[in-house]
Amino acid sequence: MAVVYDWTVSGASLGFDSDTLEDVYFAHGDTVSCTATPTDGTDDGTTRTSNTVTIENSEPSVTAVSVSPARPTVSSTLTCSYAGYDDADGDVDQSGYDWTIGGATVGTASTLSGAFASGDIVTCTVTPDDGTDTGSALSASVTVDNTPPVLASVTLTPDPAQEGDTLTCTAGTTTDIDGTTTFSYTYAWTVNGSRAAPTTRTLTGTYFDAGDDVACVVTPSDGTAAGAAVTSNTLTIENTAPVVTTVSIAPASGGVGDSLTCSASSTDADGGSPTLSYAWSTGATGASVTLTSAEDPGDTVTCTATASDTDADTDSASVTIGNTAPVVSSVTLSPSAVATNDTLTATVVSSDADGDALTLTYDWYVDGVLARSGASASLSGASYFDRDEEVYVEVTADDGADTDSLTSSSVTVDNTAPTAPGVEVFGEVYAELGATTSYADLNQAYLYADIVLAERSGTLATFGVYQSGSTCTSIDYFVLSSSSGSTGAWTLEWSSTGNSISSSAAYQSAGDVDVVVSEGTYYAFGWATTCTSGVRFYYGLTGLPTDAGFGTAIGYVGQTYTGSGALSGTMTVNTGYTAPEAMDVTFYPDEVHAGDDLTCSVTTESTDDDGDAISYTFGWDVDGVAYTSATDAAMESVVDGTDVAAEEVWTCEVEVSDGAERATASATVTAAYSYDINVNGSSM
Repeated sequence: MAVVYDWTVSGASLGFDSDTLEDVYFAHGDTVSCTATPTDGTDDGTTRTSNTVTIENSEPSVTAVSVSPARPTVSSTLTCSYAGYDDADGDVDQSGYDWTIGGATVGTASTLSGAFASGDIVTCTVTPDDGTDTGSALSASVTVDNTPPVLASVTLTPDPAQEGDTLTCTAGTTTDIDGTTTFSYTYAWTVNGSRAAPTTRTLTGTYFDAGDDVACVVTPSDGTAAGAAVTSNTLTIENTAPVVTTVSIAPASGGVGDSLTCSASSTDADGGSPTLSYAWSTGATGASVTLTSAEDPGDTVTCTATASDTDADTDSASVTIGNTAPVVSSVTLSPSAVATNDTLTATVVSSDADGDALTLTYDWYVDGVLARSGASASLSGASYFDRDEEVYVEVTADDGADTDSLTSSSVTVDNTAPTAPGVEVFGEVYAELGATTSYADLNQAYLYADIVLAERSGTLATFGVYQSGSTCTSIDYFVLSSSSGSTGAWTLEWSSTGNSISSSAAYQSAGDVDVVVSEGTYYAFGWATTCTSGVRFYYGLTGLPTDAGFGTAIGYVGQTYTGSGALSGTMTVNTGYTAPEAMDVTFYPDEVHAGDDLTCSVTTESTDDDGDAISYTFGWDVDGVAYTSATDAAMESVVDGTDVAAEEVWTCEVEVSDGAERATASATVTAAYSYDINVNGSSM
């Protein structure tokens, strides 16, 4: 009888007929079982299954651990190595490192640096690890050696050195990578290459003379080990310089122009006789110096004395510069001829030897009385002086420490000429004051109105009111004015009453008069009673000044007026200016015609800064020939129109006088040809 075997690993049949199973067929963690089936070659018996076995992990191991370098210092990097890793299961090596100093972990990598100091015992422990189990750990240790200190430099002073000096040897920066911060030093001296006896840090002149070469050698120590010796710079001993013992300046103070003298004394340890020389802070040399304006008050002037043989020594003394007072050389007033409203200006020449900035103060006097004091170099006559007064100024210059003053010559204020007047020459302009027509039923009393705007005072010459109409029992004419313009109480300036009106159309006149008006607004009214339709009124020919403006405003046409006797009451009239319509109003503001009266009028009055009374004198010429027949008034002169011919050039000259001075102004006009205008069959 035979037995047939079958192995199962982690549930999978291997189909392997053997009573043994090698480890190549399983790994740790697998479950392994087998079955056995008896057979006689013809029939199989009952199959039996074994117990199940779980394969366990095998621990890994290492055979040796080492640390290099064997004698590290604190600057070394330690490397931990191991050998002989073995794992029966063939698992991947996952061994770890543990660096310790005195039992404390300081690293877990294969290398370690910067974590240890001199004298530390550093141990590296390697624990074999296959990822499942760890084996027995092995360790290796090293001791960190001391590192000698390093001296960077040595300096020997003073440099240069002279005979009699004490030399000092100074160690520079010393470092120790072990972290030591306190060091000791040993000193050795050489003179001309030979060792000198002292081992101290200093060396006196007892051991060297002028011309010797001296050096020192310093060795550092950290208390455990000595570092490398370092040699200083070499000093060649020089001659001992003389000594300046005293320096003085006389006099002890001075100003610009003063002379200062410097003196000194000296000694020489070598027994020689030093030469003395002097230099001043002003740039001058020599024992004496004269002060100039380059030095300011309060500045310090220093004399430096030098004693020299082969070498030299210096010392100095100083004095403080005093202030020099400023000087006002001249004060001049301009203009030399001055009138009441002129401005006087003072021109000053001043200087300061120290070159200080000067502050000028002006004290202005009028007739000996102080009028104004301050920084202004000008004085206005409009505020401070009048005709015949004497004006002068006293100027004071101040440099901040001292002052100087000077008074100008006086000037007497002259008379001021009056200003020239504005002059214009006016002729006459004829204008019709409008034609108002109404065809209303005029069986009651009606009012008709025209407007005249008089922009200046004057005379409305030959003012006439004309009418034509029928069956009017009476008609009155008025010229009214109102101080309030469009509304208010009306004042009767002129009227014509009790006129009879014919039944047939005709021009009737109430009579021509001259109406004197003041600047303002005037209205011409017609008042008709008991008239039939078709009545027509003309408010006639009127002479106006050439600068008078006028327009036409019609109001109350057909308005019943029930009053009786003199016209009175309150009225409202449109007083807005409107441009004149063709032939209703004609105005020639820029022309003078043959036969016109010429009026030369002062339109802008003169002024006199002195407040003197002003008078005007008029003079005429025509085509360059003097004309003496004008009629003069205080502010105007009139040439009769009978003397005015076409194309003549008339000039009016006005002289204004304040009794002492005179000024003139003039105006010129050219007379044009006269002509007639025929309106509605009526010649004007």
